[in-house]
Amino acid sequence: MSLLVEKGEYMKKKLILLLTLLSTAAFANQTIGVGGYYKESIYNAKKQVNIIPITNLHYKDFYMRGTKIGYKLYEEPNFEFSVIGDFLGGYTDFAIRKSELKKGFNKIESRKTQLIGGFALDFKLDRTSIGHASYFYGKNGSKGSIKLNKIFQLNDRVSILPGISFNYYDSKYMDYYIGLDDEDVKNNLLIKKKYKGKDIISGGINTTVEISLTEQTSVSVFGGYEYYDSKIKKSDLVKDNKQIYGGIGIRYSF
Repeated sequence: MSLLVEKGEYMKKKLILLLTLLSTAAFANQTIGVGGYYKESIYNAKKQVNIIPITNLHYKDFYMRGTKIGYKLYEEPNFEFSVIGDFLGGYTDFAIRKSELKKGFNKIESRKTQLIGGFALDFKLDRTSIGHASYFYGKNGSKGSIKLNKIFQLNDRVSILPGISFNYYDSKYMDYYIGLDDEDVKNNLLIKKKYKGKDIISGGINTTVEISLTEQTSVSVFGGYEYYDSKIKKSDLVKDNKQIYGGIGIRYSF
């Protein structure tokens, strides 16, 4: 009987940890880690492999999650509203160095990450369903997103977390990342025409498999598919409006 109780308590702790890592409505642990992911670039570019920080640190109403730093303005048990900033805005969507572009496209200015700030809303729909919505503003445009995740715990060590997401990028944001001017056409053999960015939406599906190695150490394997508005293909920089990605991360909770 005591073994069953201990096992039940362990599963309960793991579920709380998963909710903590995905949701921002409650925090029982702090987390540090690192991950890497591969993605099929939407650009006429080489394959992209990026490193991502896995952080969930907090002090009173301040927190850091990934590359984002926030401050909670209002909080209820299943609801949280924050002001938030990201010092690497664009890193996981459209930012790319010119050295990563293929020959004939790479004599342009790099599309850099940017400092962006805005607001975030995190909520729980039920015990295992969570959501996140945010909107960011920056020097080079704005973007918004909404994400929903569900947790399915297979056993005391393995969980599967499917999710869906929707994103909006305004025309200024898209013009910075995929827009092309006369100089770009002049200097690049395979860029044939100018392009001014338009506002777009995208939708995606993703799945994460969480594997607990110990009560404090976990490995995540994740993958997903993102579909962008087809209008982005009117830019000669863009090869495709569909993207597949996948990666792995490890983290330590304390």
